[in-house]
Amino acid sequence: MRTGAGLLLGVLICTATATAHAEGRVRVQLVSPNQTTLSAEIAARLVELPFREGHAFKSGQVLAGFDCALFTAQRDKMEAQESLARLALVTADKLHERGMSSDLEWQQAQSKTRETTADAQAARPWQIRLLPFPRGGYAELARQSVVPARQLQLINGSYGRADPPLGQTVKTVVAQP
Repeated sequence: MRTGAGLLLGVLICTATATAHAEGRVRVQLVSPNQTTLSAEIAARLVELPFREGHAFKSGQVLAGFDCALFTAQRDKMEAQESLARLALVTADKLHERGMSSDLEWQQAQSKTRETTADAQAARPWQIRLLPFPRGGYAELARQSVVPARQLQLINGSYGRADPPLGQTVKTVVAQP
């Protein structure tokens, strides 16, 4: 397959060279080797698209913005439920210490707090940031990220492969402030 592609490329170069000599110029379309497909895991209205095709952007710049009013409301609801569960756990702790509640009630309050904390964490928005690959590898990126190193490897297409070269642009996931 690679030999056929190389042969086709050679024919195209020869044809382009012959055409270039006949016309006195060469037409070439350059394609960046550092490209990616952007997609979103949410269904939301696009409200910001600051760059057009062919425009340059720098590491860390927002490439697309979405109307997240529904998601913000859901996050606020989850955080309120988490706060209430934490208050209920404080009360359950006091009652359990005094022997005024059963172990089951106390364990249920603990479980509810863990559940609502997880829900609230999942409802918090994330951002994908582009950064140069650090000396500390994916372990160092994971310390700055809200996802583990293995997930960062998957996001960057290098799971089960060698790490990217130092300084190569990679994606990391951070929580939005």
